[in-house]
Amino acid sequence: MRVFEVTLSLSFDPHDLTEYDEEDDDFPEKQASFDATDFADEQLTRYLKSFDPNEFVEGLSFYEIVPNSAKWLKGENGSLAKITFRIEYDEIKYDVEEKYVKWDSSDEEEKKPVSTDDIIKFLTDIYRYDSLEDGPYEGFGNGWVVPTADKKFEYGLMDYRHNEIIIVEVLE
Repeated sequence: MRVFEVTLSLSFDPHDLTEYDEEDDDFPEKQASFDATDFADEQLTRYLKSFDPNEFVEGLSFYEIVPNSAKWLKGENGSLAKITFRIEYDEIKYDVEEKYVKWDSSDEEEKKPVSTDDIIKFLTDIYRYDSLEDGPYEGFGNGWVVPTADKKFEYGLMDYRHNEIIIVEVLE
């Protein structure tokens, strides 16, 4: 079993009203909601950390690998907070021809020892470039989406993709 610890630095990506159509019937209500919402970093951090860290990272699953042992850490270097979690799996294969890590190959010829650096690069690419829109950003209630103060509209999103991603192998 290989175990890796992933640490993501979270920041807030606010929406602005230009993303909404001024012709919509509810635009004045949205504008009032946005005008009444002005979260300080401390409020955003409290909001974020009010969620169970394991539920927060659930949407970051891939290839049936589910993050576990998640915990909140203090933010630094401009991030609101950091979250760390572990991912673990039994077998890793490397596609010799394509030179990338494969998770589900059954071809014996493709098996090759995979270096920790290759796996870390692969995992970093998954977390950096995978679309959050297909998972974590699906509605209120999971911490990724920040509602306006009146909880009627989406005020912004938590994101980590432009921040430092730290991945290390845990040797047990």
